[in-house]
Amino acid sequence: MRCLSSLRSTEAIMLEDGFSSPPSPPPRSSPKPSAAPSAASLAASVPRAALPAPWSVLGRSAVRLLLLGLLAVVVTAAPPVAGAPKRADAQAADRTACAGKDPDASIAACSRLLDGVANAPVSERAIWFNNRGVALNQKGHHDLAIRDFDEAIRLGHRGAYANRGFAHRRKGDLDQAARDYGEAIRLDPSRPQGYNNLGVVYRLRGELDRAIREYDEAIRRDPKYTSAYNNRGFALVMKGETDRAMRDFDQAITLDPAYSNAYRHRADVLARRGDIRGAMRDYDSAIRLDPKYAAAYRGRGELLARIGDVDRALADLDEAIRFDPADPGAYTARGQVLEQKNESARALSDYRIAVTLPESSEAKAARDKARDRIAALAAAPPVAAPAAVTSAAAPATAAIAPSAAPQKSIAAPAFARRVALIVGNSAYVHAPPLANPENDAGDVAAALRRIGFDVVEGRNLDRRGMDDAVRSFGRKLDGADLAVFFYAGHGLQVAGKNYLVPVDAKLERPGDLALDAVDVSLVLAQMEADKRVNLVFLDACRDNPLSRSLARSLGTRSASVGTGLASIQSALGTMIAYATQPDNVALDGEGRNSPFTTALLKHIGTPGVDIGTIMRRVRAEVVTATREKQVPWDHSSLIGDVVMVP
Repeated sequence: MRCLSSLRSTEAIMLEDGFSSPPSPPPRSSPKPSAAPSAASLAASVPRAALPAPWSVLGRSAVRLLLLGLLAVVVTAAPPVAGAPKRADAQAADRTACAGKDPDASIAACSRLLDGVANAPVSERAIWFNNRGVALNQKGHHDLAIRDFDEAIRLGHRGAYANRGFAHRRKGDLDQAARDYGEAIRLDPSRPQGYNNLGVVYRLRGELDRAIREYDEAIRRDPKYTSAYNNRGFALVMKGETDRAMRDFDQAITLDPAYSNAYRHRADVLARRGDIRGAMRDYDSAIRLDPKYAAAYRGRGELLARIGDVDRALADLDEAIRFDPADPGAYTARGQVLEQKNESARALSDYRIAVTLPESSEAKAARDKARDRIAALAAAPPVAAPAAVTSAAAPATAAIAPSAAPQKSIAAPAFARRVALIVGNSAYVHAPPLANPENDAGDVAAALRRIGFDVVEGRNLDRRGMDDAVRSFGRKLDGADLAVFFYAGHGLQVAGKNYLVPVDAKLERPGDLALDAVDVSLVLAQMEADKRVNLVFLDACRDNPLSRSLARSLGTRSASVGTGLASIQSALGTMIAYATQPDNVALDGEGRNSPFTTALLKHIGTPGVDIGTIMRRVRAEVVTATREKQVPWDHSSLIGDVVMVP
């Protein structure tokens, strides 16, 4: 329960050195001291290093020092006390999980080790920071990952440079990524991975010749380095040297017949050459090997559209967007297919989403195409839909022109400028992660973009990230007619005030509340500063262990920490909707989204229906889905109906 309580579309994806999962170090034989773990068990418990070869990151001497440090702790430890074996077992399990492949389990386990093992050697703490940074980066929490890599580097973990470089690259800070990769090469010039990683940065900066030289060096040092062949091939395609590129893709597939990226890139070249059958075969192979490969679905969808199979093309592009909702190219491609089907309104919606997605050099062509199509559709005269065609999703009256009857609602055309702040926090560092909030936020953001909102979106934000998001939202509020704030994640009420909880909050002391959490009233104050319609959705009444921790620290004042959220009195023109009634706990749900967000997504885009009716429908569905355990609640001071989709 929860209580408020690399882009594969355009580049080769490889596991950076620190993101692979090397085998556990081989156990070393040693005598078994009585009542103490052997050197073999200590060696086996050392978490993974940042690089594939387990001993290469720290070096053999560092590993020996690590083991000696661990043995020193064992040898000098006090006699066992009650509960010590259980604690030792728990720490051993955490060491394994911290080094494991499950990022959520790794984050939680590494955090417990860092917080709870005060006498751990510095070298081991460096590994825990590095491993948690790896897991955070896998979850997309790049800023938090970079902080952990900074600490790992400060403690002497040389392999963290490559991992920090990867995090900076994913953030888009290519200059810092290049510096980190360059330092990784300086520290160990014999490893080919550093040259490959630096080549990726140069390619993203458009420095193709420099990128190819780095890939050449990586292949010289390891002639069987599959990713380097694939990446060099991709850079050669960008230079127009497709014959050389095809040889590189062929070699990558020869070295690793299960390497989906090489099939997809080879398919792209074959499609450009007009080899439809060969391209389709390679796209099929890429998707068979990786059923969530968004770029392969997009490529195959575009190819199907070229040969006139628009229904299958649309299905593939839907999958591309489902697996990578941040790819402008997929929205632009789907928009073009929808135009082929004479669905101009839906096409226009996709083009508008494409131009609002984050900038990137490799998405520029797709965004430019989307802008051209928006201009062309805006200039074209409206085309009436055939009388025989009706929409099952909309009521029959939705097809009637607004002038056909008086309109009492504040209909969508009245909201010339619409802005939204969407935040979903799942990956809590000091509390168990929540399954759904980041999905909830991503899906709600996509739904609002489809109906014309300019969205500020943040997922798994720390305190600084939440402050930045609220500040950015505040700037966009100027001149807005309709504003939406949606939050999913942990939160709590203290002394009748509601707080949203960033992913890095600890809330161990009363003073932490103002430093770690975000007061909801501060967001509302920005929204209500000018006259506009404001809609607030708080899917944030999860069962919150952080609120219990804060309550314990308050001692006799613990009663001020309430369950769920407190009721908020809204200003004129504002509606505040909660996932459940005040002072109650909402369910996180077992599917992709929470029960509240599932229902909201189903109804928020319904044409011709005001928000009050939408919330009644949401309430009814949540009550049914949760067997009356959860009853959404809202407080509204809206005047008249508010219709988001005419």
